[in-house]
Amino acid sequence: MARVSQRNTPLELTLRRALWNRGVRFRIQLRGVPGHPDFGSKKKKVAVFVDGCFWHGCPECYVAPRSNAEFWSKKVHYNRRRRREVTALLQRDGWTVVQVWGHDVEHHLGDTVRRVARAFEQQPAHDERA
Repeated sequence: MARVSQRNTPLELTLRRALWNRGVRFRIQLRGVPGHPDFGSKKKKVAVFVDGCFWHGCPECYVAPRSNAEFWSKKVHYNRRRRREVTALLQRDGWTVVQVWGHDVEHHLGDTVRRVARAFEQQPAHDERA
């Protein structure tokens, strides 16, 4: 699992390129933000997480592996719980959190781009010093 890329995945790159082409501006790998969003804006307080369907147990596509089933069950459960906790923490701090599933990028890119862009467009810039 150490070889599995955690940033700049093909799904992230596809979504980021489409958003950039639409004129949405953001930063990648927001340091100092809980959960290390894949990209977003500290000024607008928007955090975007692009979650792989397998690693995060997508309710639509996830199929549990038969081998080492207990390990994978615990791993996916942990990832889901961590995402809920991070989302709750960010929302308490006034952030808009957008979770994007891998299959949405692969099969519904236009709709996904509109959904993410809307999150950026609806948020006014916040003073980062506050």
